[in-house]
Amino acid sequence: FAFSRVFNSPPQLSDVFFAVDNRMNEAKDALDPVRNRLEKVRAEGNDKLTSIRIASDNRENNRRVEEENRRLERKQKRELEQKGSRKKNTEVGLTWDSLYTQADPDTLLKELQLQRERCEEVIESKNRLIAEFRAQLQAKHIEYVKSLRRQRDDIEQLITDMRESFSTLQQKYQGELEQLESSFMEERKDLLEHNRIEIDGLIEERQRHEIKHIEDRRQNHDQQQEELRQLRIQGAEEFNRLAIKLESEFQDLEQQLAEMGATYHLNIDKLDHNRQVLVDRKDENTSRLNAQHERIARLHAALTSLNSKFEKQDREYRQTNTQLTEDYKRITVQFKELQDKFREFEITDRRRFEEVRQMNEEHIIEMLRKVLQADKIIHEQQLGMAWAPPPQLADSNEDASAESSPAAETEDPMDTDEQTSPAAQLLTSHKAPDHVRQVLEMIALEADFLVKGRVFPPAPPEQQLMLRIDAMLKVLSVETPDDLTRLLEYFVVSDKEQMNDPEAEIEMIERSEVIRALESFCQDSQRLKQGHAGHTTAQPTAQQKEQAPEEVYWAKVRFAVPEATVRVWATLERALQRYNKLLHDRAASIQRNGMLRQQNEELKALLNQYLAAKINEELLIPPANVIGLEQTVAAAQPAPDPLRA
Repeated sequence: FAFSRVFNSPPQLSDVFFAVDNRMNEAKDALDPVRNRLEKVRAEGNDKLTSIRIASDNRENNRRVEEENRRLERKQKRELEQKGSRKKNTEVGLTWDSLYTQADPDTLLKELQLQRERCEEVIESKNRLIAEFRAQLQAKHIEYVKSLRRQRDDIEQLITDMRESFSTLQQKYQGELEQLESSFMEERKDLLEHNRIEIDGLIEERQRHEIKHIEDRRQNHDQQQEELRQLRIQGAEEFNRLAIKLESEFQDLEQQLAEMGATYHLNIDKLDHNRQVLVDRKDENTSRLNAQHERIARLHAALTSLNSKFEKQDREYRQTNTQLTEDYKRITVQFKELQDKFREFEITDRRRFEEVRQMNEEHIIEMLRKVLQADKIIHEQQLGMAWAPPPQLADSNEDASAESSPAAETEDPMDTDEQTSPAAQLLTSHKAPDHVRQVLEMIALEADFLVKGRVFPPAPPEQQLMLRIDAMLKVLSVETPDDLTRLLEYFVVSDKEQMNDPEAEIEMIERSEVIRALESFCQDSQRLKQGHAGHTTAQPTAQQKEQAPEEVYWAKVRFAVPEATVRVWATLERALQRYNKLLHDRAASIQRNGMLRQQNEELKALLNQYLAAKINEELLIPPANVIGLEQTVAAAQPAPDPLRA
């Protein structure tokens, strides 16, 4: 009971726990200033390193601004020198014209000397500009070398500052770590001493309570004997419960004490590990720094080799560009000459084709006449039927004069096409804008391949150009003014409002982009036709319209003899072949019958000779009697049915 009264004091235990919590909070609060100081040192190091980069960026920006100013100044000087040189060259050129008419030798000599001085002035001005540019180039090279040196100094300074910052940060970490460790050890000692003092105080207080309780027990022994007997059982239970409680609390305190010790040891191990990690990082940073130095050296060597290689390749590419430019000019001239030759050969081939076509057409007509004559003979003589010429042959004979020479159609195309062609309407009208004429002329010159194979009759240049433009627009399926307006939009860079304004200056595309514009127009037209394919039927092109009559004519000539007539010819041929075979078989049978008849006569003569011989009289049964008996039996038998046979 006395033991329970001594240790059953919650305010004292709560004070102990509250003191322990306060100690732990103070330890945590002590870490925040350390972190703040280390973060401040790290931020100062970063600011110091960043200032070097900012200074380098400012120098680079200033260098670029100065370089841009120098470039503008060089451009201005070059333009001024070009203007002055152009003016002096113009004066020199005009002076040469006047020198050709000069008759006085002295005056001519003076003028030539003045002319020479002017030329030397032009050359001298250019030489001064070249010398100035070379001096700027040399200064730029020197500035580049200085820039490299400054960058090297900045890098060295950066490395030095990094080393100083790292060493400072390492020292700060080491000092704060030692200070923090010493503070933790002092706090641990204070906490252990405080706990020991508190436990000693509790034990002394318990002893005092026990002594006081013994004295009170001696004084109140008689009075409390009965009460003690009554409360013995209750006191024993309370004692057991309180003993268990105090034992558990004591074990909790020991466990907390062990946990605090483990926490301190763990913090010590963590700090040792962090220190070892920092040492390893220092070694690693040193090795990386050495590797970066080696890499910088390699990059400098690679930069030097690349610069030399770039200069070499630049010279080679400039020479190659010059050579290719000359080859392009030469090939362009050859291509134009080849185009002229191709046009001449095309006209010649077209004329020869027409001659060969006309000759073959006459041969085909003659063969057709023979075929029809043979068909007439077969119908009238072999079949006994009335013959009539095919209906399509009469139409082809009526159109033979018109279709036999397609060149006749091109003799006067202006009579039919000029009335409906939008190009002809625009070109013949005085209201046609200039940009329309320019676009059509560009198409006629650049897209000559669209009328490849077409032969135009001799005509004046304007009419010849109009014929070519009409043919090209037919190939492009441009048949209405709306189609022509849509075509012009691909060749004009200006807006539609400027196109409608006759006084506005309209900007056209380059001639090198004509083919690309035509391709875009054809692709858009094809997509537009595909979009309207479900509502309208496809219209034949101009080239198909021109080839349609000729194809119809040759189709009529090809199928002049109907398929039924050809089948009749085949059937008649098979019947005549069977009849011919039958006649050959009958001729062979007649020949075999004649031979058999001759053999029969010979056998009869031989048999009569045998029967008339004297040897037959000596036989018991002569052959003549046997033959007579056989003849009598044969005569007595009825004749065979020829149908059954």
